[in-house]
Amino acid sequence: MDKHIKVKIIYTGMLRQISGKDEELVELKTGSKGLDLLLQLVKKYGKDFEKYIFYENKFNETTVFILNGITIQGNKLLNYSLCNGDTLHVLIPVFGG
Repeated sequence: MDKHIKVKIIYTGMLRQISGKDEELVELKTGSKGLDLLLQLVKKYGKDFEKYIFYENKFNETTVFILNGITIQGNKLLNYSLCNGDTLHVLIPVFGG
């Protein structure tokens, strides 16, 4: 029997509109990394969501992640081993004027 963890995702800005949610609880296999979580969300929400996570086959460095209250660089999040009960805020900066 596989063990699972649950990670709370909090969306802001365009990702809130794309997902239609302020937040959600995502279930992943124990030992999952940040990349596993992001790929699951991209699969669930499609291309509009993906462009805020990955841009031109690279990680989109304008997206800000706050994991358990600490800002984490996206490239570090990709290899971070997630734990049950983690909370991830996904922030999209607003540009323009």
